[in-house]
Amino acid sequence: MDIVDLVTGNVVATIPVGNEPRGVDIDPNRNIAVVTTEKDDSVTLIDLQSHGVIATVFVGRKPRYVAVNSQTGIAVVSNVKDDSVSLLDLDNHN
Repeated sequence: MDIVDLVTGNVVATIPVGNEPRGVDIDPNRNIAVVTTEKDDSVTLIDLQSHGVIATVFVGRKPRYVAVNSQTGIAVVSNVKDDSVSLLDLDNHN
């Protein structure tokens, strides 16, 4: 995943997130990006300040979409291959 400076248009960081990244949502309160990776059955949590990977969390099969509730710190991930959802606690990174 690339982080782009919106003023200059330059890539300021490239962050490894796994195979076939699909869904992305941002938690502005925690400054975390949540990225689903379908082929790895995982979600990558990225610190947007340091541009580092906080954690990789394995979820259900083929996670596609993610929605973050920044008030509760919960991310909801849809897993399309096993018709399930996963709930991630962004405060505890799991």
